[in-house]
Amino acid sequence: MTKIGISPPSARPPPGGIKAPWPPRRLRLPGGERVALRAAGPSDRRAVGALYALCARLPVTGRAAVARLLCPRMGCALLAEAAERRPVALAGLHLDGDGAELILLIAPAWWARGLGDVLMAELLAGAQQLRVWEV
Repeated sequence: MTKIGISPPSARPPPGGIKAPWPPRRLRLPGGERVALRAAGPSDRRAVGALYALCARLPVTGRAAVARLLCPRMGCALLAEAAERRPVALAGLHLDGDGAELILLIAPAWWARGLGDVLMAELLAGAQQLRVWEV
């Protein structure tokens, strides 16, 4: 668990849900690969399904946790896409009281490319913007 030292938020999400703190953008990973990052939402269920297919060993409880991220009342998610909008990773924060559970799902072909480090930094910065006390 990581404490990020911000005052605790209200235990209730704001009316209308949580606004993901990530603007869409493109970046280059340390190995040279390019990815696009954008906030994910309910319309991305198909993309998340494609990630599940790539990560066949994900337990059922993990799938439920990731699916909760697409519901703006419970959390927010960041989708990483490679060429042709192909989903390669999903990262998110599931809000729980004054803290958040960090969830990270990366397609095996994208392991060890620096994508996990980038997504972790984005999640922690997003947690600060959302005034989350503990991750």
